[in-house]
Amino acid sequence: MFLFYVNPILIAAAVIPAIVLLRFVYKEDRLDKESPGLLLSLVIFGILSTFAAIVTEQIGEAILGILLPQSSTAYNVLLYFVVVALSEEGFKYLLLKKRTWYSGEFNCQFDGIVYAVFVALGFALWENISYVLMYGLGTAAVRAVTAVPGHACFGVFMGAFYGLAKRYDNFGDEYRSRRCRRFAVLVPVLLHGAYDFIATYEYDGYAWIFVVFVVLLFAAAYRMIKKLSRDDRFIDDSRYAEAFVREKLRLSGWGEYKIRTALQRKGVSKERIDAALSQADRPAMGERLAQQLERKARTVKYTSQYELKTKLIRYGLSLGYDYEAVMDAASAMVRETDTCNDF
Repeated sequence: MFLFYVNPILIAAAVIPAIVLLRFVYKEDRLDKESPGLLLSLVIFGILSTFAAIVTEQIGEAILGILLPQSSTAYNVLLYFVVVALSEEGFKYLLLKKRTWYSGEFNCQFDGIVYAVFVALGFALWENISYVLMYGLGTAAVRAVTAVPGHACFGVFMGAFYGLAKRYDNFGDEYRSRRCRRFAVLVPVLLHGAYDFIATYEYDGYAWIFVVFVVLLFAAAYRMIKKLSRDDRFIDDSRYAEAFVREKLRLSGWGEYKIRTALQRKGVSKERIDAALSQADRPAMGERLAQQLERKARTVKYTSQYELKTKLIRYGLSLGYDYEAVMDAASAMVRETDTCNDF
């Protein structure tokens, strides 16, 4: 309730950066959008992880203060990499796994990134509100381009390994799945610890190191989001192959051979490709081929019906259709064109 008694501008300044990043990641989820209820619960779980991390951080910092002088390098390394980074990323991961690992909606590899980023930004959202209320708009501006996207980046790396772990789990490869789950914690912890350690480095003239680190971190996370979104696939290869066939037939107008080659390059087995293609609507494929040849015939330049037919056949084959189907469709198109010309 305390949020109703504070400056709404401060709240907006704290919340908007997280919302912008949440929306960006949500839009990159191409194959199967997640339900609003699941995404909202992940943000709430991220907020809850802040409270758990506060407890362990206070305990860890108190123990470190007894064992090591605060001015020592060892103190700062253990503080930022173990007490802070491991606490925060560890609790994010535990709540992420508890909420999503057995969820029926976890059916695509990119879902791992969506889930982890939503948890991470739930954490960053609440943390940002706290800092902004204490220190004002100046802090909001700085954190909007550093800490908030920083948490999102840690979530991207966590989610990339988390989604891969789920894929291996679906294959029954527990060893690789467990290894990816470990990396889903270890990599964000190392990145988070390095971020905090470099950010608090107090020697003059070294601020550029933090700037370079942040730029590289953000660039790597952005590139990873784009690549994994573009290459996303269902965790179950059968569903992925079926969706791929539907998309390429309906939207791209590909033929069977081109679809088969593309799926083979993506590592889908021949049996799953055959099963997916067996569900294709063959008459609809023929109609789609005829439509594409008709459009091509309107734009191609030719001096004879033989040249037109040759170009149409070449075009149809480039789309991956069967030679006989292309030959029949091209012949019919040429006869139709010849008839129209005579008329």
